[in-house]
Amino acid sequence: MLRSECNFCNYLGDSKLRYHWYDFVIIFQSSYFVAVPTIGCIVPGYLLVIPKRHVLSMAQLNDIEIKDLNLFVKNISTALSKIWAFPIIFEHGPSNKSTNEKDRKSTRLN
Repeated sequence: MLRSECNFCNYLGDSKLRYHWYDFVIIFQSSYFVAVPTIGCIVPGYLLVIPKRHVLSMAQLNDIEIKDLNLFVKNISTALSKIWAFPIIFEHGPSNKSTNEKDRKSTRLN
């Protein structure tokens, strides 16, 4: 998927593309990430962490972004655990750095 086709990039960037049925409400933000409630949250406090840079999966993050992500998730987890239980954290996207469609593998929580 090209950056210009990515709904997340369009919301976070300068694009004028918006959907009338959904608008991001950024709950937490760092230098490299935002956390937003998702459409149809499964439970209260369910958040989606989105990198500000377009990537296929978190596996494509560089070292600086990974350090920021770890701190970001820790801070969000601390805040959420004061209201609810400690959160479960997972990614269900491709699990390797390849952008080649044939090399994509999916990591799922069952």
